[in-house]
Amino acid sequence: MLTISCHMKIEGQSVVEELHFIEPLANAVHSLFVVPEFASVAYDKVVEFSDSGWLREVRARIESRPTKIVPSDLRHLAVMFDDGPYYDFICRDFAHVRRPKA
Repeated sequence: MLTISCHMKIEGQSVVEELHFIEPLANAVHSLFVVPEFASVAYDKVVEFSDSGWLREVRARIESRPTKIVPSDLRHLAVMFDDGPYYDFICRDFAHVRRPKA
């Protein structure tokens, strides 16, 4: 699992936001200056690209090899923050957790 976490204040309360990318197979990090044009849809939220070229490429590679990974279970998810970076993930699942800061 890959996790991105940040500390923030929501309604005056300190919280930790965690984004869990479960069973990642591939990931990429892009600085703000090389972010793909379409990436703005991922600003400040996790989005899914259900039929991206990258996802099709990874699925095809998996189908051509003996493995227990089910290609149709894979998801292409992305998120971008204020001044970058832009994160791309090919993973099996995703979870968002918000908890009080200890």
